[in-house]
Amino acid sequence: MEKCEIEKLLLAAEGKLRKYAYGFTHDWDSAEDLVQETSLRILYNADKFDDDGKFLAWAYAIMHNAFMNNSIRDNRNKEIGIALYTDECAKDSRNVHNYDIEVETDEIHNAIDRLPGNAPQVMNLFISGHKYVEISVMMKIPLGTVKTRISMSRAILKEQLKDYLN
Repeated sequence: MEKCEIEKLLLAAEGKLRKYAYGFTHDWDSAEDLVQETSLRILYNADKFDDDGKFLAWAYAIMHNAFMNNSIRDNRNKEIGIALYTDECAKDSRNVHNYDIEVETDEIHNAIDRLPGNAPQVMNLFISGHKYVEISVMMKIPLGTVKTRISMSRAILKEQLKDYLN
């Protein structure tokens, strides 16, 4: 299906997508953000839509996945924020563990830097809170490649940093 046809379908479904997004977010501003993200994903993946008349179902699935990815990322960022806050508090307390925390943080950053190819850049963008689609666009690599690099990087980091895991 041509991109202009997808755009027409997207415009026609905008109201339904907005209501569906509100069901996830319970906030109109967040719903609008989700609709915009879903629209970008639809346009980016327009070539993957087969013209079987189920555009709205396809769009709902994309929105659901976007919402779930955002929720997972937001939870991860909260955990990282708590960990960073805890690290700052530990550094300020000037106790014996300050050196250990700095060494562990350096080890994590060094392990990320040792990842193969452009995986360090992908992981640093991901850790910074960027979405898969954003990373794909910024680095000009396919979305599937971004997902694969992040997944493989997680596995490598988990193995390399297993001594630091609880």
